Amino acid sequence: MREAAGLSVWWARQRGGASDSERSAKEGELTAYLAADLDPADIDPDDEDDDDLDDAEIFVEVKAARFLTALGLPMPDALPH
Repeated sequence: MREAAGLSVWWARQRGGASDSERSAKEGELTAYLAADLDPADIDPDDEDDDDLDDAEIFVEVKAARFLTALGLPMPDALPH
């Protein structure tokens, strides 16, 4: 995913550099926080199988907090820790 690749390059620069393997690992980690490119035809709004959902799939605040943590950025006071 282009977005994760771009963020991992930015992350490496913010740290003063990172090895290719570190940057690649961070890219993989960040991919989990980004929305996938889905074809709208593949989305079933009636599918309510939410038993397998993590809190981060339901509450944007949880996902945002995990995303900032993955980037090593400070947590805003308004987000749950």
